[in-house]
Amino acid sequence: MARTLAKLRSYHNSDLPTLDEILDALESVLDAHTDLSPADAPAVAERLHRAFRTVVHAASAPGSTVDGGALTRARRVLFSQEQCPKEPEAAVGYLRRLALATEELLTALEATYE
Repeated sequence: MARTLAKLRSYHNSDLPTLDEILDALESVLDAHTDLSPADAPAVAERLHRAFRTVVHAASAPGSTVDGGALTRARRVLFSQEQCPKEPEAAVGYLRRLALATEELLTALEATYE
């Protein structure tokens, strides 16, 4: 994980979240002890979209060994619905699917850089 973290940090610029921000965004959605309220969904969606794009960028980079199927599945989640739904239950479900897709790519990136 250390090399993956370093590689993601190398992609950091003012437009991309740091790895810590990516992990915080994932935790805010996937942590079993976190109660994601529908009122928080828009802010969480913005953070998670930024995290997702950063991880997809790294997973698509030359030298990455991330399986193309994993990238396709992850992109399908985002492109199935470009904006977070307004309905509370749908918003939470969408954010969880996006977080799981991001987590899958992050895990696959570990194999590339470890």
